[in-house]
Amino acid sequence: MQSVVERDVRDIAEVKHASDLTRLLASLESRTAQLLNQSALSQALGHSGATIDRYHSLLERWFLIRRLPAWHSNRSKRLVKASKLHFVDSGLAATLGELEPGHWNEERPRFGHLLESFVLQQLIAMADCMPRFYHYRDRDENEVDIVIESRQKIWGVEVKEASSVKHVRGYEALNCFVKAAR
Repeated sequence: MQSVVERDVRDIAEVKHASDLTRLLASLESRTAQLLNQSALSQALGHSGATIDRYHSLLERWFLIRRLPAWHSNRSKRLVKASKLHFVDSGLAATLGELEPGHWNEERPRFGHLLESFVLQQLIAMADCMPRFYHYRDRDENEVDIVIESRQKIWGVEVKEASSVKHVRGYEALNCFVKAAR
């Protein structure tokens, strides 16, 4: 990662301070599989929203991150407008976050977010017929991690790290999503 940032960024993207992208990537690691709040990022990194958006676009073009848009049943209305951010390579995100397999029990929420990003990337890699991928969240904060829309069919995928189905929360969110999809 360091060599890409140092060697390629200045030449390809005309970024004056490559360290800004390194700081952004480090900051994004802790936000994978979460709603993207660009204003909080721009404030934390001391850059304008336009600069952060430009950097996000660069990272997407380099296939380092992916923005997952919000799904809505009515094309003219969104329940939550914010996209979710996902690292394309969950291993890279783990490395940036200095997460190791031995940290599993202490860092379960962070590993859960990495798992969600990993599952999304696997679904995209296996997809055929160009489905569209989204996430769902309503005003009551019911959410579905991944929404797949293809050939006028819609599927909701909820990713949870749990030892059994009994421990999985989220059925209420799936029910809200199913009602919205109808």
